[in-house]
Amino acid sequence: MSRYPRPIYSTVDGLLLLERIRVDMSESRRDDRGRFTPQHSEGDVLAAVEKHEPAGTNEVAGELGIKRPSADYRLRQLEEEQKVTSKKIGNSLAWSCIDWRDNA
Repeated sequence: MSRYPRPIYSTVDGLLLLERIRVDMSESRRDDRGRFTPQHSEGDVLAAVEKHEPAGTNEVAGELGIKRPSADYRLRQLEEEQKVTSKKIGNSLAWSCIDWRDNA
């Protein structure tokens, strides 16, 4: 089944189809600059990692109810910000929170 509603064909096909796509896009979560706004906060992702620590990407995705590539993207962003660390175990990454109190 398609994500988008089935177009209704009439004498003004293009206008109807564009209107339906415009409506669908307006329902997406975008900020004032047109960027996608994540459904889960940074704290939600960190809490999921903490709960399953050392957490696999699939565990974090399952906890948040998102797809694995989305969880991987968010975790890599947090790693760049030095809020989580990863360790390669076989073909998988295990994620752990960095305890900021150890660095104080």
